[in-house]
Amino acid sequence: MNGTQSSNVSEIVQGIIRPFSVIEKAKLGAYSVLFISGLVLNLAVILLVLTKRVPRKTMHLFVVNMAFADLLSLFTTLAFMIMHFSLRDSWGTFMIIIYYIRFMELTSLMASPVTLVIISMERLRAVSSSVQLSPLSRRTLLALIVFSWVVSGGVMSGELVPDKGDFERRLMFFIIYLTFLMIPVPIIVAINIVIIRRLVRSQANLNLPEAQQMRRRRVFRSAVGMILSSILLYFVCAAPRYATEAALLTFLYESLVTGRMEFDPDLSSSLHATSEITTVFSYVNAAFGPVIYFVFLDDFRAVLSKFVCHINFVRTGEGIEMHRRNEDDPGH
Repeated sequence: MNGTQSSNVSEIVQGIIRPFSVIEKAKLGAYSVLFISGLVLNLAVILLVLTKRVPRKTMHLFVVNMAFADLLSLFTTLAFMIMHFSLRDSWGTFMIIIYYIRFMELTSLMASPVTLVIISMERLRAVSSSVQLSPLSRRTLLALIVFSWVVSGGVMSGELVPDKGDFERRLMFFIIYLTFLMIPVPIIVAINIVIIRRLVRSQANLNLPEAQQMRRRRVFRSAVGMILSSILLYFVCAAPRYATEAALLTFLYESLVTGRMEFDPDLSSSLHATSEITTVFSYVNAAFGPVIYFVFLDDFRAVLSKFVCHINFVRTGEGIEMHRRNEDDPGH
């Protein structure tokens, strides 16, 4: 390639990729912190189960599915954000890639709450039985995991179709997304309230030794605690984003499309800024959700305790070694 060709390529690239603004750099910086945190925590959950440091129980394999979904949402969002900021003036060239990344982002966002619904149903089935049920078969478990992704992808499939500037279509799909992203919240809460009530009632009817009854209560309470804490974190992180996006789209639709509302530049700017902040905040759930697993699930908590004990042991050994060196070298 000669100098002229190299210069032409450089000009083309510079024409496509533009530098980030200060606000975009700040947003990318904040999101990068969430991405790194989520990468470490979600990978830790996945690897602990895959390497059998944590038993491959039904609950834990569902947790791996949620960790993978959160990890994928963090990765695709970062990719989408970088392309959105740097290629804003040349979207047509990369439209197919951008739509696909957006589709994967939204699909992975929905996969976690759908999985929580499946876990809740499985726990309800177990607590409703008068006898101890055998674990789900690997085939059934795999089918349920695939189902969580098929449902999520089906709901978000509209993102693969270009809107071509059709604002009404965009608003309609947003309402669909919002409905399906938030509807798992009341469903999960309702199912787990039923689980708690049935757990209390079933204990009196089960002819089990006291120790076994206590273990059964602990297992169900841990599962319910994990599920409700996860869905609460999801709601707290996601609700501000979706509420702001709904307000912004409604404002733009009423002012620019129907004309029923006067366009206010200051209000538009404020809603856009709030949307940017709440969008980044919504991924706190994907980044730090794994902490809940280590708090509520016994097997994950046991691994964490061993890790902390190992660190304390190493630090104690280093302290003793340093103390010995100081004694051997009194002039130091």
